[in-house]
Amino acid sequence: MKDPRTRRLAEQQQKNQKSNDTVPEKLSFKEKMKMFALESGENQTPKDKLKISRAQRDIDAVH
Repeated sequence: MKDPRTRRLAEQQQKNQKSNDTVPEKLSFKEKMKMFALESGENQTPKDKLKISRAQRDIDAVH
């Protein structure tokens, strides 16, 4: 049987190789944050913020 650790290591190396192909200087801020979150081991990336204010959402909900 194959050791799951070797499979995981191979996946990580492949992912690192892919991430090294992209040039961080040319990425948007959002893409950089996503890349950093994945490299640091977080499963989730930062969530998108709403573009509309809470007060505007409240006003829209009334109508």
